Amino acid sequence: MPNLTISDIARMAGVGKATVSRYLNNTGYVGSETRQKIEQVVKNSGYVPSAVAQDLSRQASETVGLIIPEADNPFFASMLNGVTDVVDENKLTLLLCNTTNSVEKDLRSLQLMQRQRVSGLIFTPAVEYQDCQQAQEVRQRIRALNCPVVIFDRQIDGLDCDMILSDNFGGAYAATQALIQAGHRKLGTVAGDLSLDIARERLRGFQQAVLDSGLELCESYIINGEFNAEKTYLRTREFLQSGDLPTGVFVSNNLGSCGFIRAVYESGRKIPQDISYIGFDDVAGINLLENKFSFMDRDVSGMGRQAMRTLVSRMKTSVFCPERIHMPLVPKLYGSEMLPQEG
Repeated sequence: MPNLTISDIARMAGVGKATVSRYLNNTGYVGSETRQKIEQVVKNSGYVPSAVAQDLSRQASETVGLIIPEADNPFFASMLNGVTDVVDENKLTLLLCNTTNSVEKDLRSLQLMQRQRVSGLIFTPAVEYQDCQQAQEVRQRIRALNCPVVIFDRQIDGLDCDMILSDNFGGAYAATQALIQAGHRKLGTVAGDLSLDIARERLRGFQQAVLDSGLELCESYIINGEFNAEKTYLRTREFLQSGDLPTGVFVSNNLGSCGFIRAVYESGRKIPQDISYIGFDDVAGINLLENKFSFMDRDVSGMGRQAMRTLVSRMKTSVFCPERIHMPLVPKLYGSEMLPQEG
């Protein structure tokens, strides 16, 4: 019998719709004799309850949401692996939205999450929502979800939410120190999208490490790559045409590293013979090249697992004290790659 409804089951069992609803959703008492009648009708008819209808009756769901800005970024692919590990462990359903760093898509995604009545959300915002005109609306939509929210990697202030973050300043500082300890005295960096705190902190970490070592901080050695492979490639290619170059460069994210390495090799130069490099995060597939490249490593899958475990924990308790959890970075250094340029 196709397209059966609760009303059909109630009529066939000779009971009320509310009784069938209580039985299907396990939300109230149903007598044993009545339960047997309903069970028999359900079995004989092949009726399959609507998951959406069940969720609406409970005013909740077993669905959790994930909003990310860059589905094509290997960082978020690794993060998703960790998230889905915990989703599967808890028999949840994951609703995923990719915003391509669009404020408008952030707003639409948050609205979708509210319509779907997700029980929790992990959210990496497109922007910081400090000065932009949509800031208040985004915060309102997050609060309107009426469920736990974990902010991931890029923070938003003014919300009572857990945040899973990285030590961006410390990671950049340690990466720059590695270049300095390898003997480099002329240091450059490829900065990220400076409208984001994570990029500003990584630039600040680089600058502070240079100054703390008593070296000259040369502004002309700072390339604005905007966390974008193509923009980094084009700007690095132009930068390499100048006569005065640093001997060591810190690149502040994996997409920037892709553009930087491409530009270096296309210019006829080699790493580390002509210019040394250290990145923030590994670059997928880079181990296929002849050299191993140094980078500051994050357990990104572990960050995803931590974010989802935090969310599941919040979903199970009414006690809430938001935390900012900073995940560690570990340097992966390769001696031959870190050699300074001679001369």
